[in-house]
Amino acid sequence: MLEEPGFRSQERFIIIQADDYGISPYANKGIEDMFLSRSITSASIMMPCTWAAEAAVFCAQNAHINVQGW
Repeated sequence: MLEEPGFRSQERFIIIQADDYGISPYANKGIEDMFLSRSITSASIMMPCTWAAEAAVFCAQNAHINVQGW
């Protein structure tokens, strides 16, 4: 499976997923800082939450990051 994207089968990877993006301005700031410092791989936005729209704006401005909406 790893050979397809160009990696060797001996290589190991870690995916760090941030949950609850959009739940508060503090969570958003922390997740955005982690994205910018490349400390996390992906995140999921809690769409029903009050601060989800703010999170979506950051995602739109940073299209290279991996975010899913729930």
